[in-house]
Amino acid sequence: EEPEEAVQEDPEDPKPAIEEACGNTTACAPLKHHLEECNSRVEAGGTEEN
Repeated sequence: EEPEEAVQEDPEDPKPAIEEACGNTTACAPLKHHLEECNSRVEAGGTEEN
């Protein structure tokens, strides 16, 4: 009879919650907006700079 292996669940990743909380602060909101615009351009394959 083989010993039972303990099933370990991966701990919850705190990064998404931290990013959301930080992104909603007055210090980070403008930077988050800029990052989202940049990500959109990258995903669209644009090469034009503003």
